[in-house]
Formats: sequence, C-alpha cells, structure tokens
Amino acid sequence: MIKRIVILLCMTLLLLIGTLEMYVGAESKEGKYQHIDSYLQNQMEVQAISGLAYAILKEDKIVHIKAFGKADTDISLTVQTPMKLASVSKSFTSLAIMQLVDQGKIDLDASIKQYIPWYRLKNEEAATSITIRHLLNQTSGLPSEVVIGKDLMKRSLEETVRLMKKVDLIHPTGTKFEYSNLNYVSLGLVVEYVTGMQLADYIETQILTPLNMNTSYTSIEEAKKNGLSKDFTSWFGKLLPTKTIMSDMPNFLASGYMVSSVEDMGKYLLMYMNKGTLAGQKLVSEKSIQTLHTPSETAKMYLDDEFFGNYAMGWWQRKVQGTTVIGHSGDLFSAARTDMYIIPEKKIGVVILTNTNTGTFAPGDSHISTDGVISMLLGKEPQVDKTLSFKSYYMIFDMIVVTIFAGLLWYSFRLKRKLVRLNIITKRSMVKTALQIILSIGMVVAGPKLLGVPSWGFLFSVQSDMTCVLLFTLLTVLALGLTKMVWMLLLFNRTQFKIINN
Repeated sequence: MIKRIVILLCMTLLLLIGTLEMYVGAESKEGKYQHIDSYLQNQMEVQAISGLAYAILKEDKIVHIKAFGKADTDISLTVQTPMKLASVSKSFTSLAIMQLVDQGKIDLDASIKQYIPWYRLKNEEAATSITIRHLLNQTSGLPSEVVIGKDLMKRSLEETVRLMKKVDLIHPTGTKFEYSNLNYVSLGLVVEYVTGMQLADYIETQILTPLNMNTSYTSIEEAKKNGLSKDFTSWFGKLLPTKTIMSDMPNFLASGYMVSSVEDMGKYLLMYMNKGTLAGQKLVSEKSIQTLHTPSETAKMYLDDEFFGNYAMGWWQRKVQGTTVIGHSGDLFSAARTDMYIIPEKKIGVVILTNTNTGTFAPGDSHISTDGVISMLLGKEPQVDKTLSFKSYYMIFDMIVVTIFAGLLWYSFRLKRKLVRLNIITKRSMVKTALQIILSIGMVVAGPKLLGVPSWGFLFSVQSDMTCVLLFTLLTVLALGLTKMVWMLLLFNRTQFKIINN
C-alpha cells in the first residue's frame, strides 16, 4: 500500500515538473517574442514606418506572426494584407530559373543568347559573353536601368529587354558585382521564352499555387482588388499614402513588383528552409536550393564603401553580429522596405515587410530593425543606430523649407513695391531679369539630368517632399522673373519711360 502511494506521489511529482518545464519554456518563448513585438513597435516610431508585418519561423513552421500599424489611413494592417515585396521579388525569378534547370531546360553556364537569340547590347560580343549564372549573380556588368530613362515606362517585358541595345557594360562580364534590375528583367524573359508562358502565369502556377500562397499576386492591379496596402512616404515629417510613376511597373515584375502577405511569405521561406519542399510539395531540388544560396566569390557587395557580403542568386550571404545569414532585402521608392532572412545555424527564418519608404535622403530604415530582430534571435542586443533621427532631420528640413518660403514671400512683396515705383528701366535690370528667366527654365528642363536621374517624376519617387519644394522654388522664381519682365516691357512701350545704360 505504502509502495503504491510512493509510486503515485513520484508520478505526480514528475508530471508537475514536466508541466512546469513546459509552462516555463512556453512563457520564456512567448516572453522573447513579446520583447521582439515591443522592439518593432518602438522601431516603427524611430524608423518612421506606417505599417509592419513580420513572421518568425523555426524548422518547419511559423512560430510567431504579427502585424502592426496601418495599411491605409483608416485600415489596420493584418498578417494577410498583401504588400509589395520590392527586390525580394528577385528570389521568385531565380527560383523559376532553378526549377527549369532541374528539368534540364536551362544550363546556368550557357549564354543568354541561347535562349533569347536576338538579345543585344551596344556591343554584340559583350551580349554573347553573358551567361545565365552571370545574370543570377549580378556579375554580368550591366548598369542600373536608370541609364535607359523614361523609355522604360509602360513597356512590356520583351520591349524592356529590347531597349537594352542602348546599353553598354560598365564592367567586363564576370569580373565584378554590379546590382542591376536589368539582370533579373532579362532572366524573366528567359523564363518566358523557355516555357512559352508569361512570367506572371508561370510564377502563379508553379510557385504560388503549390505553396497555397493565396494572398500573393503577380499584378499590382489584381492585388488592389484584394486589399493591397497603400504605399507610404514622408511629407515634411508626416507619413502619408503616396502614388508615384514607380508605384506599378509590370515590366519589372521579375526584379521588384511581386506582392504577398507576411503569412504567405512565411510559407515561402519555410520551403527554402526545408530543402525545396513544403507540406509534401517539392518545388525544387535540394541541390538547386544550395546553388541559389551559394554566394559568388566574384560578387562582393559594398554598402557605403564597407564590405556588406557576397551575392548569390536572388539571395545574398552576410553576417549580422558575427553570425552568417542568407537573405535579401527590398527597397521600392516611396512604397516599401522588405527583408527575408534565414539563420542557418539556428534553423530560424524571419520575414519583415513594411509599406513605407521615407526616401533616399530622409532617415528611416526598417533594414536596421530587421538586423535588430536577427540579433535578438541570436540572443544579442540590437545595435544602436547612431545616425540623425527622423524627427531631428525633419525639424531641420521643415525649418529650411519655412525659410525658403518666407524668402520667396519677402522677395515677392519687395518686387511688387519696386515695380509700382519703377519709372526708369536700366539695361542691367533687364539683363538680370532675362538671366533669372533663362536659368529658371534651364533648371526646370535640365534639372533631372544635372542630378543624374531620368525625370522629375523619378526624383519625386526618390524623395517626394524635397522634389516638390525644389520644383515650387524654381517655378516661383521663374514666375517672378516673367512678371518683372512683362512689367518692364509694358513700361518700355510708354513714351514717358526710358532705358538708361546703367
């Protein structure tokens, strides 16, 4: 009897210990994720992010997923809200290529002209030297698409690739890394020529459908019908929905215009973490996954003149606080910043999608937040961003804008008083006014070229508020110059006024 009681007590004690361990473990894990939730919510304030969704993956499942902030001014973001992926889209194109490699339809070391015979650059021989591997590794030597300029707008994928006949290589093929969307646009057309399908159709049928990615889209217009998040950027320190000429460029689907929810991207990343298979669906071979994630020694990447990592194939390899990670980021002007990473030694993955891009010059960078999350998953403290804060930047910027507008207003009133009292016109004043008009027109017409961009529309995408201030200032100076010139010409026609040589 006593023996049975002792055994029963021991079993009860073991059960209590097991339950306690499970409780403590669960509490610890949940506490860890709550800490990350809090960190990211704080980062949304620090980095100026309107809406952020993220997922943490462990081995073969999503272990934590959350969304914060807004998808529109009056709509909350959810884990199923479709969001623009920006350059994370490149991994879909490289995956499509490797699926076709598995099927024996593409050879990575074959020239692109084997699949697109008419493919041309300015230098025909240079075009022949570019292989599929070069395009995937971004070592083809192709420059940024910006060199083609406004001709890229409203083009089909094939028309876009045909425009590359205007392009020269900026490095010999295979010698150096150069990030260019033209590499992946070219690969997108390779997929179309090899399969006979539109790239969008191929991705939908061969990637999205098998993975049950039901809130993912290859068309911005289709995504809009299903609750696509708005694009946010900063206007004088306030985050507002903004539409630019780069909000939708279907011809760049292969490099930057996929749409997905964080829930779907969790499934997508799990497939890579599980050697090309998810829920019984094998999309690509384990060997191809390894190929996609293997960095090229030639493709060394630098950020602000500091070594960043090595590019692989729609993925890159770098270190965060000394630990190797594999992933890719995306930046779409005035629209999105995104990240997708795997931490191989921990068998952990993380996806972070945001619907905000504050521009090239204004602070606010969710990639810093992503590195912070990776650090926390490694059991380390996030590194502190020591650059100028978003609020401080806009305090200075807004003061400059107010000063500019006050100066223009003062000049306008001063000019009005001067014109009312004007009774003598000097050649010097006419020349100065003519120069004011000519220089203003010249800056409006040639400004984008002087700044190294294709158009004012492109510059508006890069930094919307700054572009508006610049254009407003130039047009106001032009308008004031024209007003002054017209007034002087009217006075000149009256006999009681004369021009003197002063």
